[in-house]
Amino acid sequence: MMRVDSGLLPPTVLKKRREFLQVQSKGKRVVQPDAMVFCYHPRAQSSARSSHSRPRRQSQAEPPQPAQNNPAHHDLSHKNDPVTSVRFGLTATKKYGKAVDRNRAKRRLRYFVMNDLPAELHAKLQQHRMTIVLTARGNTGSVPYAALRQQLILAIERGLPR
Repeated sequence: MMRVDSGLLPPTVLKKRREFLQVQSKGKRVVQPDAMVFCYHPRAQSSARSSHSRPRRQSQAEPPQPAQNNPAHHDLSHKNDPVTSVRFGLTATKKYGKAVDRNRAKRRLRYFVMNDLPAELHAKLQQHRMTIVLTARGNTGSVPYAALRQQLILAIERGLPR
């Protein structure tokens, strides 16, 4: 269990749709029966992608550089927020069920992140500056909490960079 006096920073919650989409498109997906976890680590993903991609064609014109204050340009590398190093997002799609079911599932996922995330795992996430998106699926709202907790811990550990 995470304690305030442990020296770990509390996680920050993702709020913008583009942040969720970036994690889901570039992050590592780990599927469990009752939850899906997307783990994004900027350095691990960028180095893995660059080694397998083709070299870009050199053009005459220099590509435009994104403006520093442009809110449309946002990446998850934590450059703008050096203090916070762990970010979490919670989702439950309409495919999951009615609003009551989605809210119950998100409430259980939020409790895990904010109150029940093991300190060792939180320290690893903070060390690697991870961004995690937890997505409800299956029986997230009705499965016993102990089973859901084990699935989430296992999924996040599998999503950590090696």
